[in-house]
Amino acid sequence: MRGTATALPDLDLSKFTNEPCALLTPAQVAGLGTLKTPEPRQAPLGPQCRWDPQKVTKPAYSVTLATKGQTMESLREKFKDATKYRETVVSGYPAFSYDAGDGKGMCNTVVDSSHKDAIVVNVIGEFTKAAENTDYCDVAEMVAASVVANVKP
Repeated sequence: MRGTATALPDLDLSKFTNEPCALLTPAQVAGLGTLKTPEPRQAPLGPQCRWDPQKVTKPAYSVTLATKGQTMESLREKFKDATKYRETVVSGYPAFSYDAGDGKGMCNTVVDSSHKDAIVVNVIGEFTKAAENTDYCDVAEMVAASVVANVKP
């Protein structure tokens, strides 16, 4: 159970470790725009799926299951001094969003899924015309909420 005011169950990421692209449904992916076929891979933090745009002027998305020893707490410690950083809650779960770059055009949202792992959503929109006017942390948090809804027991 999560350490919050209202006890939340841990999110079991194990059923997605071999299929990280199943973290978002086809309908959810379609809602993000016209994207290429997703590319699952092993990232440094764990299993990842990346959805690249058909046109480079649109955002790219990735979801990583941090299952290799990184928790939300350890990632928070690493990124708490990022250019852009904010604590948040995603579907009831503690989370934080950050941009370690220039604070525009991309964002990562990290969701506390259990005491041993986390969910990391990355949105890269720095090549889009909307980059100056879009809060990509809002976008990353929205995608993270979809992932949490799909993983919740």
